[in-house]
Amino acid sequence: VLARPVADLRRAALAFGRGQAVGAPTQRPPLEFAPVFAAFDKMTEDVERAREAKEQAARIVAWGQMANQVAHEIKNPLTPMRLGVQHLRRVHHDGRTPIGPVLEDTTARILSEIDRLDRIARSFSRFGTPTSERGPLEPVSLVQVAREVADLYRLGTDGSGVLVEAPVEVRVEARADEVKEALLNLLENARNADATVVKIGIEGTTVSVVDNGCGISAELLPMIFEPRFSTSTSGSGLGLPIVKRLVEGWGGTVEVSSEEGKGTAVLLHLLAAREGGPPPASLEKGDATTG
Repeated sequence: VLARPVADLRRAALAFGRGQAVGAPTQRPPLEFAPVFAAFDKMTEDVERAREAKEQAARIVAWGQMANQVAHEIKNPLTPMRLGVQHLRRVHHDGRTPIGPVLEDTTARILSEIDRLDRIARSFSRFGTPTSERGPLEPVSLVQVAREVADLYRLGTDGSGVLVEAPVEVRVEARADEVKEALLNLLENARNADATVVKIGIEGTTVSVVDNGCGISAELLPMIFEPRFSTSTSGSGLGLPIVKRLVEGWGGTVEVSSEEGKGTAVLLHLLAAREGGPPPASLEKGDATTG
């Protein structure tokens, strides 16, 4: 008679210690055990409330850090924009220097910083968007998206840049705009790492992005998916976390290898598109290799 309530209490305590939900006793305990079970129930409720409060506090701290990061990232482009406008005003009031060339150069710099602000805003927005709000998955042409990204993003004017190596057409389950966003984030990381050449390879349903940049040390490699981590002073620290969040939202995985001084390789392991689905997004006829 006494063994069953003791066994129930022991099982409940062990389950609670493992973080599992604690159910009601298999039978009503004897009156002698009622205070013990009541005390145990109150303890579990108190611990659950404390755990929820701790998680809520951690979320508040994380969002506070993110807010500080947003403020810092926005402040960086604003400084050269302000200096540029002040320089234009001085040249205009001075009247001794032709304003035409100065206007062209300064406005180009300001527009570049505006583009940078736009990228920062999109990065933080993308990072905070729940997977459930991103819409359904669709068949996506990896080759076409990679070619579009290569056309949009060149690393230099000396003939080096982004190379796409894809012998055959491949379709995966994803979202075309998000695949493009992921690749652009990886190319931006490569640019910040002083890469002169980036190769986007497609083999099966795996996309590889390999650069010849400065690489990441073995000590820092475990930190690359932390939201505020960046090896560059010009990055938002959200590039790889965004890529990981996007890829996992499609059911895929991300693998990163790097060697300091030699470069970085990022592999996106994706799921093949289901047969009989709609036409792939961003699919055009043409050669599958872009230089």
